[in-house]
Amino acid sequence: MAEEIKPVEKPGINPEINPVEMSMAAEINPVENPVDYKPWLDAVWRNDWCKAKEFLTQHPSAITATDSDGDTALHNAIYKGHEQIVEELVQLMTEEQLETKNDDGETALTFAAAKNLKIVKCLVAKNKKLLGIADVDQMTPILIAAKNDRWDIVEELVQLMTEEQLETKNDDGETALTIAAAKNLKIVKCLVAKNKKLLGIADGYGRTPIVIAANKDRWDIVEELVQLMTEEQLEIQDVVGQTALTIAAATNIEMVKCLVAKNKKLLGIAKYSSKMTPILIAAENHRRDIVRYLYSLTPLEDLKPDKGSWGSELVICCLRAKQFDIVLELLDRCPGLGCAKGFESYPIYEFAFLPSAFPSGTSLKCWQRWIYKCIHVEYARSVSDVRINVQNQENGQGDQRNSTSQTSVYYKDFHRGFQSLWESTAFVI
Repeated sequence: MAEEIKPVEKPGINPEINPVEMSMAAEINPVENPVDYKPWLDAVWRNDWCKAKEFLTQHPSAITATDSDGDTALHNAIYKGHEQIVEELVQLMTEEQLETKNDDGETALTFAAAKNLKIVKCLVAKNKKLLGIADVDQMTPILIAAKNDRWDIVEELVQLMTEEQLETKNDDGETALTIAAAKNLKIVKCLVAKNKKLLGIADGYGRTPIVIAANKDRWDIVEELVQLMTEEQLEIQDVVGQTALTIAAATNIEMVKCLVAKNKKLLGIAKYSSKMTPILIAAENHRRDIVRYLYSLTPLEDLKPDKGSWGSELVICCLRAKQFDIVLELLDRCPGLGCAKGFESYPIYEFAFLPSAFPSGTSLKCWQRWIYKCIHVEYARSVSDVRINVQNQENGQGDQRNSTSQTSVYYKDFHRGFQSLWESTAFVI
């Protein structure tokens, strides 16, 4: 039986459509060539509004056209600081068009928040929803303004934002306050005046604004925040266990006094891993002034061996820092510290590593040795009384005498402390 012959169909052509009809349809609906928006974008970039407006009249779709980075003409005008063109474009654009983002998730407002207050006002007046739109890093306009130290823009935005919007965090867990706490007191005051809950909000590393300010040694910001914070907020620790006091104890006596005056419980809060309390951190960093201040406020009961290793570790840290006056005071008041282990070592071992503290391990001139033997030191129970100062008798050699006499006092403190330590640890040896 012969096979039925079928007509061969050309690929891509529907045989059911009449070619004549296709030709007529093409004439009725001609295919438009894609518009080249480069002249439009170039005109805006050059601040040539006349040519830009002429192009926009012919091609209204250019208002949302983007370049290779996803930036609209409005983005570029803001970047270049062309305020007149920005105002013209904002009037022509709808609220939805103003929310257009580039490839980095930035709106026109997130662009402007870093550099231009006038443009910020213009944009927000047209669309307040822009205040809550973040970029790809979750940076909202107020976070960007704070990061760029733009106090004037922050002040403008704060007035328009709710308390909840101010608590918005970026990908690092930062609020506008945690960013400002590292650099700008005026921004800090402005933000806290609107929302005090920001004081207790930590970033992704557990750092509250006051911990960040202390870490940057911003004494002025710490002083401002302390007045507004509760005792509980001051006790918040970051991921490694640091409070503002454990940070300040290594660097700044004024900051330490300010914090302790508000909450003395901070004295006993240690870092998680190292177990270092503020006084131990001060001793480790050779901050004699801070050690003496904190020691005067630390109850002796907290330093006794039955409370842990902190007392013996303080002896060790002070030995390493050659603060023999505090060593003597501690061993006189609590002899048991001599045989108590610190975190990793014993005080007696630390004495062995300090040969320079003994006369035999230090080269003194003849007249220095004579002064050392002649000075009599009255030991007292108060740390402040252990050290003596010799008044300058002559302008020329006064400083040298004073330095030598203080050195001899260190030696005598050391020797007496060593004797106390030896007696308290003799049974162990």
